[in-house]
Formats: sequence, C-alpha cells, structure tokens
Amino acid sequence: MRFWNKCSFDPWNFSSHFPASTPYLPLIKGGSFPVKIIQTNLSDLLYFRAMTTTADVSVREQIIQTADKLFYKQGYNLTGINQIIEEAGVAKASLYYHFPSKEDLCVAYLKRRYEKWSVMLSEFLHGAADPRECIIKCFECRLAYLQQNDYSGCSYIRIVAELPQRSAKINRQVILNKEKQREFFVTKVNELKKSSGAAAKDLANAIFLLFDGATMQCQVYREVTPVTNAIKALKILLDQQKGHDQNGK
Repeated sequence: MRFWNKCSFDPWNFSSHFPASTPYLPLIKGGSFPVKIIQTNLSDLLYFRAMTTTADVSVREQIIQTADKLFYKQGYNLTGINQIIEEAGVAKASLYYHFPSKEDLCVAYLKRRYEKWSVMLSEFLHGAADPRECIIKCFECRLAYLQQNDYSGCSYIRIVAELPQRSAKINRQVILNKEKQREFFVTKVNELKKSSGAAAKDLANAIFLLFDGATMQCQVYREVTPVTNAIKALKILLDQQKGHDQNGK
C-alpha cells in the first residue's frame, strides 16, 4: 500500500530538497509539484486521513514523518541525524531550528506514534458502545497494528530498551504515552463496573499488563498467537469479574 504525500520544498530550487531519483508527479489541483512516495500501512493512512490537509507538508512535519519511519524501522540509536536530513530533504539548519537535539525529535516521534495509535483505535471502536466490547476491540486493534508493522512491538518500549541511561525528556514522554494507554482501560472498566473503586483499578491494571505483555511476546515470537491467547484470557477475566459482581449484589 502506498500513500502519496506532498513534501515541503523550495520553489526556486527543487533539487536542493529532492534526490535525482525522486518521482515528480502532477497533482490534480494546484499545478505541478514534486511529490515523494512514502511506503505506509493502515495506521499511517488513518492518521494522515485524520490530519487537516494543507497545500504543503511543513518542513517540521516532513522531518517528523521521516524520523517516524526510520526510528521505528531501524531503531533510535542506528538512525543518525544526517540520514534524517537526507531522507527528509531538508537543510541541517532547518532540522535544528525545529528540533534543537535528537532527543527533542524523539519526543516528537513518540507523540506522533501515540497520535497514530489513537486514530487507528478510534476506527476500530467506531460503532462500539459496550465497554466490554471496546476493551476487546482494543486488543484486536493491537493485533492488526502488530501484523501491519511486522511484529515490531511497542515503539515506546523499544525506545526505552535502546536507552539504558534514560533521557529525562524521552522518559517523561514514554511514561505519558503508556499512562494514556492504561487510562483507556481504567475508563472502560469503570464504565463496565459502574464504579471507580480499588477493584476497578486493579482489574484495569491487570488488563493493561495483559495488553503490554502480549505485545512484547508478539515481538519475540513474531506471530499472532500471544495476542489471540491474550484475547481469550481477557474474555475469561471479564466473564469472571462479571460473575463476581453479580454474586456480590
């Protein structure tokens, strides 16, 4: 699957931003502009569809898109700033204007990964009102996400694993992203149990551990079985909790 994406450029000097191999295609509207092919998957398409379209993708946006692709595909440590500059087709000064350090760019990358996950999850939850169904669909969304991304795992955990000497900026963003994921389960369990007490919080935390554990197992085994097994365990857990709640009434 391919996504055609307009890139930021200098209208007086196209070659300064695009390598000779870059295809140039006419756009239906707005005349002829250079465009760059970006290999993508469903989560990327859903994210860009949700974004507000503009005449050009900004330089900052082009840098983030490139970092997003490279950090997730080959890792943070193996991706150099010069490679990002070259593949994004921007000047070094432009990159450092928007991102004073590689750490700042990594924070933007982590924010983007969460935004893309949120958009994809929203698509999976469309039309689902029952909190139990929403929780299960979240796991199904994770399964689809992992399949589309060659079982590469959670981008947040991968970044932490690459940086044993934690950067304060990056660590804060990773924890924030993870807490947002956990909060989803907390909210749905509260709706399910019609309560926000300690028992609801414990159940949400257990579900979140199941969710994260299955994600990591998929990365290790590079197959769907850990998540499909997690979904089975999730349904058992929810059914047991339902029975417990009914017996307690």
